[in-house]
Amino acid sequence: MSGTLLFNDEFNGFDAYSKTDKWHTAYHWGAQTPINGETGYYVDTESAGKSGPAGATNPFSVSNGVLSITSTPQDGLPNGQTYATGVLSSMGTFEHTYGYYEIRADMPGGSGFWPAFWLMRTDKAWPPELDVMEYSSRLPNEYATTLHWGNDSGGNHPYAQSFNKDLGDLSKGFHTYGVDWQADKITWYFDGKSVFSTPTPSDMHSPMYLLLNQAVGGSNSWIGNPDGSTQQFKIDYVRVYDSKPTGDTTVPDGSSTATPAPTAPATAIKAGASITVNASGHAAGNVNAHFKLLVDGKQIGDATVGTSAKDYTFSTSVTADQAHKIQVQYDNDTVINGQDRNLVVNKITINGHALSPTASNVSYDRGALDGKDVIKGQSDMWWNGTLVANVDKSVFAAAKAAAVAEPSATVAALDTVNVYNHLVSQTAKSAATPAFGPDAAHMPEHADYHAMAFANDGHFDHHTDLSHLAA
Repeated sequence: MSGTLLFNDEFNGFDAYSKTDKWHTAYHWGAQTPINGETGYYVDTESAGKSGPAGATNPFSVSNGVLSITSTPQDGLPNGQTYATGVLSSMGTFEHTYGYYEIRADMPGGSGFWPAFWLMRTDKAWPPELDVMEYSSRLPNEYATTLHWGNDSGGNHPYAQSFNKDLGDLSKGFHTYGVDWQADKITWYFDGKSVFSTPTPSDMHSPMYLLLNQAVGGSNSWIGNPDGSTQQFKIDYVRVYDSKPTGDTTVPDGSSTATPAPTAPATAIKAGASITVNASGHAAGNVNAHFKLLVDGKQIGDATVGTSAKDYTFSTSVTADQAHKIQVQYDNDTVINGQDRNLVVNKITINGHALSPTASNVSYDRGALDGKDVIKGQSDMWWNGTLVANVDKSVFAAAKAAAVAEPSATVAALDTVNVYNHLVSQTAKSAATPAFGPDAAHMPEHADYHAMAFANDGHFDHHTDLSHLAA
Protein backbone atom coordinates (compact mmCIF):
# COMPACT_ATOMS: atom_id res chain seq x y z
CA MET A 1 0.00 0.00 0.00
CA SER A 2 1.04 3.62 -0.51
CA GLY A 3 -0.42 6.85 0.78
CA THR A 4 -0.42 8.19 4.33
CA LEU A 5 -3.80 9.14 5.80
CA LEU A 6 -3.83 12.86 6.66
CA PHE A 7 -7.50 13.55 7.37
CA ASN A 8 -10.67 11.50 7.60
CA ASP A 9 -14.23 11.62 8.81
CA GLU A 10 -16.14 8.33 8.90
CA PHE A 11 -19.24 10.14 10.22
CA ASN A 12 -19.81 7.79 13.12
CA GLY A 13 -21.14 10.89 14.84
CA PHE A 14 -21.77 14.53 13.97
CA ASP A 15 -23.13 17.32 16.15
CA ALA A 16 -24.34 20.02 13.82
CA TYR A 17 -24.85 22.47 16.68
CA SER A 18 -21.35 22.33 18.18
CA LYS A 19 -17.97 23.42 16.95
CA THR A 20 -15.97 20.45 15.73
CA ASP A 21 -12.30 19.90 15.00
CA LYS A 22 -13.13 19.08 11.38
CA TRP A 23 -15.98 21.11 9.93
CA HIS A 24 -17.71 24.48 9.86
CA THR A 25 -21.25 24.78 8.52
CA ALA A 26 -20.80 27.98 6.49
CA TYR A 27 -18.85 29.43 3.60
CA HIS A 28 -16.18 31.92 4.66
CA TRP A 29 -18.11 34.71 2.91
CA GLY A 30 -21.33 33.97 4.81
CA ALA A 31 -23.58 30.96 4.99
CA GLN A 32 -26.70 32.48 3.51
CA THR A 33 -25.36 34.52 0.59
CA PRO A 34 -27.29 33.42 -2.53
CA ILE A 35 -24.98 32.60 -5.47
CA ASN A 36 -25.39 31.18 -8.98
CA GLY A 37 -29.14 31.79 -8.98
CA GLU A 38 -29.63 29.19 -6.24
CA THR A 39 -32.74 29.02 -4.04
CA GLY A 40 -31.03 27.12 -1.23
CA TYR A 41 -30.44 28.84 2.13
CA TYR A 42 -27.26 27.46 3.75
CA VAL A 43 -28.20 26.95 7.40
CA ASP A 44 -25.22 27.67 9.66
CA THR A 45 -25.97 25.38 12.57
CA GLU A 46 -22.61 25.92 14.24
CA SER A 47 -22.55 29.64 14.96
CA ALA A 48 -25.06 31.25 17.31
CA GLY A 49 -26.84 34.16 15.69
CA LYS A 50 -26.04 32.95 12.19
CA SER A 51 -28.38 30.02 11.92
CA GLY A 52 -31.11 32.09 10.31
CA PRO A 53 -34.76 32.42 11.29
CA ALA A 54 -36.26 30.39 14.08
CA GLY A 55 -37.29 26.99 12.87
CA ALA A 56 -34.81 26.77 10.00
CA THR A 57 -34.48 23.07 9.24
CA ASN A 58 -31.22 21.44 10.29
CA PRO A 59 -29.81 19.97 7.06
CA PHE A 60 -27.33 17.62 8.77
CA SER A 61 -28.01 14.15 10.14
CA VAL A 62 -26.07 10.93 10.69
CA SER A 63 -27.37 7.37 10.50
CA ASN A 64 -25.31 4.17 10.46
CA GLY A 65 -22.09 6.04 9.74
CA VAL A 66 -23.51 8.06 6.85
CA LEU A 67 -23.86 11.86 6.92
CA SER A 68 -26.81 13.28 5.00
CA ILE A 69 -27.02 16.87 3.79
CA THR A 70 -30.76 17.28 3.29
CA SER A 71 -32.36 19.98 1.15
CA THR A 72 -35.87 20.68 2.43
CA PRO A 73 -38.47 23.09 1.01
CA GLN A 74 -39.32 25.73 3.62
CA ASP A 75 -41.23 29.00 3.81
CA GLY A 76 -40.05 32.16 5.55
CA LEU A 77 -36.35 32.00 4.68
CA PRO A 78 -34.40 35.22 4.01
CA ASN A 79 -33.62 36.63 0.57
CA GLY A 80 -36.55 34.82 -1.00
CA GLN A 81 -34.80 31.45 -0.61
CA THR A 82 -37.17 28.49 -0.61
CA TYR A 83 -34.98 25.56 0.52
CA ALA A 84 -33.00 24.93 3.70
CA THR A 85 -29.75 23.18 2.77
CA GLY A 86 -26.19 22.80 4.00
CA VAL A 87 -22.47 23.13 3.40
CA LEU A 88 -19.45 21.75 5.28
CA SER A 89 -16.09 23.54 5.13
CA SER A 90 -12.72 22.53 6.57
CA MET A 91 -11.34 26.06 6.31
CA GLY A 92 -9.29 26.68 9.46
CA THR A 93 -9.47 23.02 10.53
CA PHE A 94 -7.80 21.15 7.68
CA GLU A 95 -5.90 22.68 4.77
CA HIS A 96 -3.28 20.97 2.66
CA THR A 97 -1.18 21.18 -0.50
CA TYR A 98 -1.33 18.17 -2.86
CA GLY A 99 -2.62 14.73 -1.92
CA TYR A 100 -5.42 12.31 -2.76
CA TYR A 101 -8.95 13.39 -1.78
CA GLU A 102 -11.87 10.96 -1.83
CA ILE A 103 -15.48 10.65 -0.75
CA ARG A 104 -17.85 7.72 -0.91
CA ALA A 105 -21.29 9.10 -1.59
CA ASP A 106 -24.81 8.52 -2.86
CA MET A 107 -26.34 11.28 -4.98
CA PRO A 108 -29.81 12.84 -4.57
CA GLY A 109 -32.77 12.08 -6.78
CA GLY A 110 -35.38 14.51 -8.00
CA SER A 111 -34.58 17.48 -10.20
CA GLY A 112 -32.85 20.78 -9.43
CA PHE A 113 -30.29 19.53 -6.88
CA TRP A 114 -26.52 20.07 -7.23
CA PRO A 115 -24.20 18.36 -4.73
CA ALA A 116 -20.45 18.83 -4.94
CA PHE A 117 -17.12 17.97 -3.33
CA TRP A 118 -14.53 20.66 -4.07
CA LEU A 119 -11.41 22.47 -2.87
CA MET A 120 -10.66 26.18 -2.52
CA ARG A 121 -7.47 28.11 -1.73
CA THR A 122 -6.91 28.86 1.96
CA ASP A 123 -5.82 32.42 1.15
CA LYS A 124 -9.29 33.03 -0.42
CA ALA A 125 -7.84 33.58 -3.89
CA TRP A 126 -10.16 32.53 -6.74
CA PRO A 127 -9.41 30.94 -9.06
CA PRO A 128 -8.08 28.30 -8.62
CA GLU A 129 -10.87 25.88 -7.72
CA LEU A 130 -10.58 22.09 -7.82
CA ASP A 131 -13.92 20.30 -8.24
CA VAL A 132 -13.60 16.62 -7.38
CA MET A 133 -17.20 15.98 -8.35
CA GLU A 134 -20.33 17.92 -9.26
CA TYR A 135 -23.66 16.29 -10.03
CA SER A 136 -26.94 17.50 -11.46
CA SER A 137 -29.89 15.45 -10.27
CA ARG A 138 -31.64 15.97 -13.61
CA LEU A 139 -28.81 14.00 -15.27
CA PRO A 140 -28.56 11.02 -12.91
CA ASN A 141 -26.18 8.89 -14.99
CA GLU A 142 -23.26 11.30 -15.09
CA TYR A 143 -21.15 13.77 -13.14
CA ALA A 144 -18.52 16.41 -13.89
CA THR A 145 -15.00 17.19 -12.73
CA THR A 146 -13.49 20.63 -13.24
CA LEU A 147 -10.29 22.58 -12.61
CA HIS A 148 -10.39 26.39 -12.77
CA TRP A 149 -7.14 28.33 -12.77
CA GLY A 150 -5.56 31.66 -13.69
CA ASN A 151 -7.38 34.94 -14.07
CA ASP A 152 -7.08 38.29 -15.78
CA SER A 153 -8.36 41.76 -14.97
CA GLY A 154 -11.65 40.95 -16.66
CA GLY A 155 -12.25 37.88 -14.55
CA ASN A 156 -11.66 35.46 -17.44
CA HIS A 157 -9.94 32.20 -16.71
CA PRO A 158 -9.16 28.89 -18.43
CA TYR A 159 -10.52 25.63 -17.10
CA ALA A 160 -10.27 21.89 -17.74
CA GLN A 161 -13.41 19.80 -17.43
CA SER A 162 -14.58 16.24 -17.99
CA PHE A 163 -18.03 14.69 -18.13
CA ASN A 164 -18.19 11.10 -16.99
CA LYS A 165 -21.27 9.53 -18.49
CA ASP A 166 -23.32 6.32 -18.75
CA LEU A 167 -22.47 5.32 -15.18
CA GLY A 168 -25.90 4.08 -14.20
CA ASP A 169 -28.15 6.04 -11.86
CA LEU A 170 -25.79 7.60 -9.30
CA SER A 171 -28.69 8.19 -6.91
CA LYS A 172 -29.22 4.43 -6.51
CA GLY A 173 -26.09 3.56 -4.54
CA PHE A 174 -22.70 4.61 -3.20
CA HIS A 175 -19.66 5.25 -5.38
CA THR A 176 -16.23 6.73 -4.71
CA TYR A 177 -15.18 10.08 -6.21
CA GLY A 178 -11.53 11.05 -5.90
CA VAL A 179 -8.77 13.31 -7.16
CA ASP A 180 -5.00 12.89 -6.91
CA TRP A 181 -3.50 16.39 -6.86
CA GLN A 182 0.27 16.32 -7.25
CA ALA A 183 2.85 18.95 -8.15
CA ASP A 184 2.97 17.96 -11.82
CA LYS A 185 -0.43 16.44 -12.58
CA ILE A 186 -4.03 16.22 -11.34
CA THR A 187 -5.96 12.98 -11.94
CA TRP A 188 -9.61 12.29 -11.15
CA TYR A 189 -11.01 8.86 -10.21
CA PHE A 190 -14.43 7.21 -10.19
CA ASP A 191 -14.71 3.95 -8.25
CA GLY A 192 -10.92 3.71 -8.30
CA LYS A 193 -10.53 4.12 -12.06
CA SER A 194 -8.90 7.16 -13.65
CA VAL A 195 -11.34 9.25 -15.70
CA PHE A 196 -9.44 12.47 -16.43
CA SER A 197 -6.00 14.03 -16.04
CA THR A 198 -4.50 17.45 -16.69
CA PRO A 199 -1.17 19.18 -15.85
CA THR A 200 -1.11 21.10 -12.57
CA PRO A 201 -1.30 24.85 -13.30
CA SER A 202 1.02 27.40 -11.72
CA ASP A 203 -1.51 28.65 -9.15
CA MET A 204 -2.24 25.18 -7.75
CA HIS A 205 0.74 24.90 -5.40
CA SER A 206 -0.78 26.42 -2.25
CA PRO A 207 -2.89 24.96 0.56
CA MET A 208 -6.56 24.30 -0.11
CA TYR A 209 -9.47 23.34 2.12
CA LEU A 210 -12.43 20.99 1.61
CA LEU A 211 -16.05 21.84 0.82
CA LEU A 212 -19.10 19.58 0.68
CA ASN A 213 -22.45 21.12 -0.18
CA GLN A 214 -25.80 20.52 -1.79
CA ALA A 215 -26.91 23.50 -3.84
CA VAL A 216 -30.52 23.93 -4.94
CA GLY A 217 -31.27 25.43 -8.34
CA GLY A 218 -33.66 28.17 -9.32
CA SER A 219 -35.17 29.94 -12.31
CA ASN A 220 -31.92 31.85 -12.86
CA SER A 221 -29.71 28.81 -12.40
CA TRP A 222 -28.50 26.49 -15.17
CA ILE A 223 -29.66 23.54 -13.11
CA GLY A 224 -33.27 24.72 -13.17
CA ASN A 225 -35.91 24.94 -10.48
CA PRO A 226 -36.14 22.20 -7.87
CA ASP A 227 -39.12 19.90 -8.17
CA GLY A 228 -40.39 20.54 -4.62
CA SER A 229 -39.09 17.28 -3.23
CA THR A 230 -36.81 16.77 -0.23
CA GLN A 231 -33.49 15.25 -1.30
CA GLN A 232 -30.33 14.02 0.44
CA PHE A 233 -26.65 14.04 -0.48
CA LYS A 234 -25.34 11.06 1.51
CA ILE A 235 -21.65 10.82 2.41
CA ASP A 236 -20.17 7.65 3.88
CA TYR A 237 -16.69 9.10 4.43
CA VAL A 238 -14.21 11.82 3.51
CA ARG A 239 -10.51 10.84 3.37
CA VAL A 240 -7.34 12.66 2.42
CA TYR A 241 -3.97 10.98 1.84
CA ASP A 242 -0.61 12.38 0.81
CA SER A 243 -0.88 10.26 -2.37
CA LYS A 244 -3.36 7.78 -3.77
CA PRO A 245 -3.36 4.62 -1.63
CA THR A 246 -3.26 1.16 -3.12
CA GLY A 247 -4.68 -2.01 -1.67
CA ASP A 248 -6.88 -2.27 1.41
CA THR A 249 -6.08 0.36 4.03
CA THR A 250 -7.40 0.81 7.54
CA VAL A 251 -8.39 4.11 9.11
CA PRO A 252 -8.13 4.85 12.84
CA ASP A 253 -11.66 3.71 13.77
CA GLY A 254 -11.11 0.34 12.13
CA SER A 255 -13.01 1.06 8.92
CA SER A 256 -11.51 -0.15 5.68
CA THR A 257 -11.13 1.81 2.46
CA ALA A 258 -12.37 -1.23 0.60
CA THR A 259 -15.91 -0.52 -0.59
CA PRO A 260 -18.60 -2.82 -1.94
CA ALA A 261 -18.48 -3.26 -5.67
CA PRO A 262 -20.69 -0.58 -7.23
CA THR A 263 -23.57 -1.41 -9.44
CA ALA A 264 -22.33 -0.60 -12.91
CA PRO A 265 -23.48 -1.26 -16.43
CA ALA A 266 -22.16 -4.42 -18.01
CA THR A 267 -19.16 -3.84 -20.27
CA ALA A 268 -20.51 -3.30 -23.76
CA ILE A 269 -19.25 -5.28 -26.73
CA LYS A 270 -17.23 -2.93 -28.92
CA ALA A 271 -17.08 -2.71 -32.69
CA GLY A 272 -14.61 -0.79 -34.80
CA ALA A 273 -15.68 2.31 -36.67
CA SER A 274 -13.66 3.62 -39.58
CA ILE A 275 -15.07 6.96 -40.70
CA THR A 276 -13.91 8.89 -43.77
CA VAL A 277 -15.06 12.42 -44.55
CA ASN A 278 -14.38 13.64 -48.06
CA ALA A 279 -14.31 17.42 -47.83
CA SER A 280 -12.90 20.67 -49.16
CA GLY A 281 -13.38 24.29 -48.23
CA HIS A 282 -13.10 27.96 -49.06
CA ALA A 283 -10.59 29.99 -47.09
CA ALA A 284 -11.02 33.48 -45.65
CA GLY A 285 -8.23 35.62 -44.24
CA ASN A 286 -5.75 32.90 -45.27
CA VAL A 287 -7.40 30.46 -42.83
CA ASN A 288 -9.00 27.27 -44.13
CA ALA A 289 -12.22 25.65 -42.96
CA HIS A 290 -12.01 23.40 -39.92
CA PHE A 291 -14.29 20.62 -38.68
CA LYS A 292 -14.54 18.24 -35.74
CA LEU A 293 -15.74 14.68 -36.08
CA LEU A 294 -18.00 13.46 -33.30
CA VAL A 295 -19.63 10.12 -32.63
CA ASP A 296 -22.73 10.39 -30.43
CA GLY A 297 -21.50 13.78 -29.24
CA LYS A 298 -17.97 12.65 -28.38
CA GLN A 299 -15.18 14.19 -30.44
CA ILE A 300 -12.82 11.62 -31.93
CA GLY A 301 -10.79 13.92 -34.15
CA ASP A 302 -10.66 17.08 -36.22
CA ALA A 303 -9.20 18.36 -39.50
CA THR A 304 -8.42 21.53 -41.39
CA VAL A 305 -9.36 21.14 -45.03
CA GLY A 306 -7.77 22.56 -48.16
CA THR A 307 -9.40 23.94 -51.28
CA SER A 308 -9.20 20.56 -53.04
CA ALA A 309 -11.37 17.61 -52.01
CA LYS A 310 -9.56 15.10 -49.84
CA ASP A 311 -10.37 12.11 -47.63
CA TYR A 312 -9.97 12.55 -43.87
CA THR A 313 -10.12 9.20 -42.07
CA PHE A 314 -10.72 8.57 -38.37
CA SER A 315 -10.90 5.39 -36.30
CA THR A 316 -12.62 4.70 -33.01
CA SER A 317 -14.63 2.01 -31.26
CA VAL A 318 -18.35 2.12 -30.52
CA THR A 319 -20.95 -0.07 -28.89
CA ALA A 320 -21.69 -2.93 -31.28
CA ASP A 321 -25.12 -3.69 -32.74
CA GLN A 322 -26.39 -0.23 -31.88
CA ALA A 323 -27.27 2.79 -34.05
CA HIS A 324 -24.93 5.77 -33.74
CA LYS A 325 -24.83 9.42 -34.76
CA ILE A 326 -21.85 10.47 -36.90
CA GLN A 327 -21.47 14.24 -36.68
CA VAL A 328 -19.35 16.57 -38.82
CA GLN A 329 -19.18 19.88 -36.97
CA TYR A 330 -18.05 22.96 -38.91
CA ASP A 331 -16.79 25.49 -36.37
CA ASN A 332 -14.96 28.46 -37.91
CA ASP A 333 -17.36 30.12 -40.36
CA THR A 334 -16.65 33.80 -41.07
CA VAL A 335 -16.50 36.49 -43.74
CA ILE A 336 -13.28 38.53 -44.01
CA ASN A 337 -12.93 41.34 -46.56
CA GLY A 338 -15.65 39.81 -48.68
CA GLN A 339 -14.17 36.30 -48.50
CA ASP A 340 -16.71 33.78 -47.17
CA ARG A 341 -15.15 30.79 -45.44
CA ASN A 342 -17.23 27.62 -45.67
CA LEU A 343 -16.95 23.85 -45.65
CA VAL A 344 -17.99 21.45 -48.40
CA VAL A 345 -18.70 17.85 -47.39
CA ASN A 346 -18.92 15.57 -50.41
CA LYS A 347 -19.31 12.17 -48.78
CA ILE A 348 -19.18 10.39 -45.41
CA THR A 349 -18.15 6.73 -45.39
CA ILE A 350 -18.65 4.57 -42.29
CA ASN A 351 -17.23 1.05 -42.30
CA GLY A 352 -17.45 1.01 -46.09
CA HIS A 353 -21.02 2.37 -46.24
CA ALA A 354 -21.03 5.64 -48.20
CA LEU A 355 -23.50 8.40 -47.36
CA SER A 356 -24.28 11.52 -49.33
CA PRO A 357 -24.75 14.65 -47.19
CA THR A 358 -28.20 14.95 -48.82
CA ALA A 359 -29.28 11.41 -47.86
CA SER A 360 -32.59 11.05 -46.03
CA ASN A 361 -30.87 10.07 -42.77
CA VAL A 362 -28.61 13.16 -42.73
CA SER A 363 -29.63 16.54 -41.33
CA TYR A 364 -27.89 19.91 -40.90
CA ASP A 365 -28.19 21.42 -37.40
CA ARG A 366 -27.21 25.06 -37.89
CA GLY A 367 -25.52 26.96 -35.08
CA ALA A 368 -25.36 25.10 -31.77
CA LEU A 369 -25.85 21.35 -31.82
CA ASP A 370 -29.18 21.71 -30.03
CA GLY A 371 -31.79 20.22 -32.37
CA LYS A 372 -33.48 23.62 -32.85
CA ASP A 373 -32.43 24.98 -36.25
CA VAL A 374 -32.40 21.74 -38.23
CA ILE A 375 -32.78 21.52 -42.01
CA LYS A 376 -32.19 18.79 -44.57
CA GLY A 377 -28.62 17.71 -45.08
CA GLN A 378 -26.58 19.55 -47.71
CA SER A 379 -23.06 19.48 -49.05
CA ASP A 380 -22.27 23.18 -48.68
CA MET A 381 -22.02 24.25 -45.04
CA TRP A 382 -22.39 28.02 -45.17
CA TRP A 383 -22.89 28.47 -41.43
CA ASN A 384 -21.31 26.99 -38.34
CA GLY A 385 -23.27 23.84 -37.68
CA THR A 386 -23.25 20.08 -37.74
CA LEU A 387 -24.10 17.46 -40.34
CA VAL A 388 -25.71 14.63 -38.37
CA ALA A 389 -25.88 11.17 -39.95
CA ASN A 390 -28.13 8.69 -38.15
CA VAL A 391 -26.40 5.43 -39.00
CA ASP A 392 -28.19 2.10 -38.65
CA LYS A 393 -26.93 -0.51 -36.19
CA SER A 394 -26.17 -2.95 -39.00
CA VAL A 395 -23.17 -0.81 -39.95
CA PHE A 396 -21.68 -1.50 -36.51
CA ALA A 397 -22.37 -5.24 -36.30
CA ALA A 398 -19.96 -6.95 -33.91
CA ALA A 399 -19.39 -9.85 -36.28
CA LYS A 400 -18.44 -7.61 -39.19
CA ALA A 401 -16.50 -4.70 -37.73
CA ALA A 402 -12.95 -5.24 -36.56
CA ALA A 403 -12.12 -3.82 -33.15
CA VAL A 404 -10.25 -0.52 -33.28
CA ALA A 405 -8.44 1.01 -30.31
CA GLU A 406 -9.85 4.14 -28.75
CA PRO A 407 -8.13 7.29 -30.04
CA SER A 408 -5.35 8.57 -27.83
CA ALA A 409 -6.34 11.46 -25.61
CA THR A 410 -5.54 13.08 -22.30
CA VAL A 411 -8.18 10.90 -20.71
CA ALA A 412 -7.81 7.19 -20.04
CA ALA A 413 -11.19 5.82 -21.13
CA LEU A 414 -12.97 3.34 -18.87
CA ASP A 415 -14.53 0.19 -20.29
CA THR A 416 -17.90 1.08 -18.80
CA VAL A 417 -17.61 4.86 -18.79
CA ASN A 418 -17.85 7.32 -21.65
CA VAL A 419 -15.68 10.29 -20.71
CA TYR A 420 -16.48 13.61 -22.33
CA ASN A 421 -13.80 16.18 -21.63
CA HIS A 422 -12.46 19.43 -22.83
CA LEU A 423 -9.68 21.85 -22.10
CA VAL A 424 -10.81 25.29 -23.13
CA SER A 425 -10.11 28.92 -22.44
CA GLN A 426 -12.51 31.79 -22.15
CA THR A 427 -9.92 34.02 -23.80
CA ALA A 428 -9.00 33.59 -27.45
CA LYS A 429 -5.29 34.14 -26.86
CA SER A 430 -5.11 31.17 -24.50
CA ALA A 431 -7.39 28.76 -26.38
CA ALA A 432 -6.28 25.22 -25.74
CA THR A 433 -6.89 21.82 -27.31
CA PRO A 434 -10.16 21.15 -29.16
CA ALA A 435 -13.03 20.04 -26.99
CA PHE A 436 -14.36 16.51 -26.73
CA GLY A 437 -17.92 17.36 -27.62
CA PRO A 438 -21.07 17.15 -25.52
CA ASP A 439 -24.32 15.33 -25.81
CA ALA A 440 -26.56 17.85 -27.51
CA ALA A 441 -29.68 16.54 -25.85
CA HIS A 442 -28.54 18.26 -22.64
CA MET A 443 -28.30 21.72 -24.22
CA PRO A 444 -31.74 22.97 -25.20
CA GLU A 445 -31.29 26.57 -24.06
CA HIS A 446 -27.97 27.88 -25.39
CA ALA A 447 -26.69 28.64 -28.86
CA ASP A 448 -23.12 28.91 -27.59
CA TYR A 449 -21.72 26.33 -25.22
CA HIS A 450 -18.65 24.36 -24.26
CA ALA A 451 -20.15 21.22 -22.86
CA MET A 452 -23.58 21.60 -21.23
CA ALA A 453 -26.08 24.39 -20.61
CA PHE A 454 -24.19 25.60 -17.57
CA ALA A 455 -24.25 28.97 -15.88
CA ASN A 456 -23.43 31.99 -18.03
CA ASP A 457 -20.26 30.94 -19.86
CA GLY A 458 -21.07 27.28 -20.21
CA HIS A 459 -19.36 25.40 -17.42
CA PHE A 460 -19.80 24.23 -13.88
CA ASP A 461 -18.73 27.14 -11.70
CA HIS A 462 -19.61 27.68 -8.06
CA HIS A 463 -18.52 31.29 -8.29
CA THR A 464 -20.39 33.07 -11.05
CA ASP A 465 -20.66 36.03 -8.70
CA LEU A 466 -17.12 36.74 -7.55
CA SER A 467 -18.03 39.61 -5.23
CA HIS A 468 -18.58 37.31 -2.25
CA LEU A 469 -15.00 36.05 -2.46
CA ALA A 470 -13.45 39.26 -1.26
CA ALA A 471 -11.41 38.61 1.86
